[in-house]
Amino acid sequence: MLVCLKCKNDILPTHKYIQNSVGIYHLDCYNKIQKMLKYSILVGIVFSILVTIAVIVIVVVV
Repeated sequence: MLVCLKCKNDILPTHKYIQNSVGIYHLDCYNKIQKMLKYSILVGIVFSILVTIAVIVIVVVV
């Protein structure tokens, strides 16, 4: 029996699922993970840009 790694529920033969190198997921669970990953990367990029601007401002002022 296949089990989704995210929700820990069984994957029935009628369910759509994705299998990758990490494991097996329901299609909906996989899409939620992908969306969360995209937002996490976006937040990381914005945070790094803000930190870079803050460092530049501190260096210029001092």
